[in-house]
Amino acid sequence: MFTIDSPTTILIGLIGVIVLIIILVGIIIALATRRPRTAPAARPNRAAAPARLRLQEILRLWRDPDTGRVVTEFQNRAIRDPRSLNKSELDYLVRLAKDWSTWLSIAEPQPASKGEASSAAPVSQAVSAAVAAETIAARPVAAAPVQAIGPLPPVVPANPAAAAELLQSPVPRSIVQQVDDIVQEKLAAHPGPVPSIKLAEDPYEGVIVWVNQTKFIGIESVTDPDVRAIIRSAAVEWEHRAEK
Repeated sequence: MFTIDSPTTILIGLIGVIVLIIILVGIIIALATRRPRTAPAARPNRAAAPARLRLQEILRLWRDPDTGRVVTEFQNRAIRDPRSLNKSELDYLVRLAKDWSTWLSIAEPQPASKGEASSAAPVSQAVSAAVAAETIAARPVAAAPVQAIGPLPPVVPANPAAAAELLQSPVPRSIVQQVDDIVQEKLAAHPGPVPSIKLAEDPYEGVIVWVNQTKFIGIESVTDPDVRAIIRSAAVEWEHRAEK
């Protein structure tokens, strides 16, 4: 039987103390080297504007690379056709477009030069505004569903001669088409070689100018100054004819 003063008991006690010290040192090292757990960083909200500027995101504009059409992201919806908007949404976007045009300084009148008193307003603005008005007026309105009924009797006009004359009357041409007619007249009467110029209109892009095979959106985007001068001259001529 071992006694407390035996060498074996003392050796076992020393080994136990050494093991205990090693365990404590290991715990201390582990606690000292452990990195504090931090909360994950919050993802920035892409729709949130800087708090200092107090801005509010209204909408986003995208372009379809396949069709080239502009797509408007409005109220978490991708709007490809403005006819899908209700009246309040459409009125809001129209007001926003006016504010944006003012911000771009394209809605402010520009002073006319001394030799061009008859063309006080920029020609491109006048033609673009006319196209926008005609586009809004010609926009189809979704009809309410109607109940199917039987065949109706044929309608006989009260004045057949007047009705026939109305059907034979030519369809009124748009302002852009009338200006393009004058452009073609000026190209035919031009003494020197001139490129092919064609004016067209698009309900989304506005006035489109084709110079040979190159497409320009808006008159001011045409790079050839001679072509711009011919179009401006045709627009002024159209204004003179419209005043008569």
